[in-house]
Amino acid sequence: FVFSTIYNQIVVGPTAVEQESKTDTTIDPVVADELDAYARRILPALKTHEYKCVGEYVGIRPGTNQRDYQFHVHAQPPWLSVAGIRSTGLTASLGIGQHAMHLLLPLLASVKRQGQSPSTT
Repeated sequence: FVFSTIYNQIVVGPTAVEQESKTDTTIDPVVADELDAYARRILPALKTHEYKCVGEYVGIRPGTNQRDYQFHVHAQPPWLSVAGIRSTGLTASLGIGQHAMHLLLPLLASVKRQGQSPSTT
């Protein structure tokens, strides 16, 4: 994406670059140059104007080795793990919640039949 902020700054990105490290948040100069070239291609006026980069940001996305969302149901203690939610998670959040509910309902029903109280911790 290339867009302007209310402060008249141009924003370029985001990117999605796979990496092994879960802690390295350094800016890759090759990716920064690619974003600069992309912005200049989309906004030709940038080619003739000098501008200053006011910020570069890196975030580590919470992904897994699999490309799909991960849903894991654990009977004891009753627990549902949902992982691997990437940038599509906002759009898919209602479906993710509905799927999680369908996975949890039978588990919670069995806990109730056993006379236990589902733990909230």
